[in-house]
Amino acid sequence: MLKTNWGTRLIGALIKWTGSNSRKLVLGFMIATTLVSTIMSDVPCTVLFLGFALAILKAANAKPLESNLGRCLMIGIPISAVTGGMATPAGSSFNVVAMNILQKATGASVSFLDWVIVALPVVIVMVPVTWFFITQILKPEPITDECLQGIREQAAAAKKIEPYEIKAIIVVLGLLVLWIAGNWIPVLNATVVALIGLTVMFLPGMQLLSWKEFSGRRAPGGIVLMCGTIMSLGSVIESTGGAAFLAGLITNSGVMSLSSFAALALMLAFVYILHTVCPIGVAILGIFLPIMITLCAGFGMSPAVPTIALAVVVAGNYLMPVNPTVMLTYGEGYYTFGDMFKTGIIPSIVLVLLMAAWMPFIVGILGI
Repeated sequence: MLKTNWGTRLIGALIKWTGSNSRKLVLGFMIATTLVSTIMSDVPCTVLFLGFALAILKAANAKPLESNLGRCLMIGIPISAVTGGMATPAGSSFNVVAMNILQKATGASVSFLDWVIVALPVVIVMVPVTWFFITQILKPEPITDECLQGIREQAAAAKKIEPYEIKAIIVVLGLLVLWIAGNWIPVLNATVVALIGLTVMFLPGMQLLSWKEFSGRRAPGGIVLMCGTIMSLGSVIESTGGAAFLAGLITNSGVMSLSSFAALALMLAFVYILHTVCPIGVAILGIFLPIMITLCAGFGMSPAVPTIALAVVVAGNYLMPVNPTVMLTYGEGYYTFGDMFKTGIIPSIVLVLLMAAWMPFIVGILGI
């Protein structure tokens, strides 16, 4: 996707709608980032739209820590990337990890389509909620129409669709079709379909991905090693009885005497706060998901409830720029920790309460 002009065309179309209205411009960027992030990893998605935003900010002479438009865009883009990643199993690695833990712990599974039906409404709610608080608290300054001319020119120059771009969009759509088909064909789970797509990208005649791109700077071995190490630590804690010990502490805390909504909301809030200050999402999923599956079973909830809820809550880091996705824009220097915390505190509460109320309801309706 980064090698195509589809992102340029999308942001160009949205700018036609937003015009020079700065609040609508922020919303346009957030919608575009969310849409692409449903099928693309959060970090490269943020990189893609960060480039467009910086071009506009440069044209507007918006200086770091002085421009509220810069603050809004630099906070809104990564927030939208992590929000869009909640929508499908393909949108975030956390989702796939949670699905694998569920299968290992219970033998049950959540299909691609079921995940979308459950999580997409949450994304549709959270995008306007996060946008409202970002632009209402930080109040972006007006922007002139001339500042958008560079993006318009890029979009105009990208009218011709190249063969590479056609192949890329066909593969993306094909992956979505196969992932949805996995709702009825069990062998087409998220991992198998991803491997099929990866293979197709390397085939002669397709050549969408080179080995250098796959194994080089875009997928550094250190990151893969770190994720494996973190997952191993989670397994060690589980196998040595650490997870059971933590489950006992939570159970004996009195949380089980509360209503199912209150108990689930408190557990999700605890995990959310923990991940905010200690952003090791894979390890947190490995440690707490088996615990929450057991606790939720005590309330008669399907294991799908904590699986999707925990993956979404771990992904939705709206409070501090301490995860890799948000760090990308924080490094540009446009906003502070305090700026992000102010804009994220209400959306964080909304996300936790929404998941606690929505998840048991929709999973019960679907019978997952």
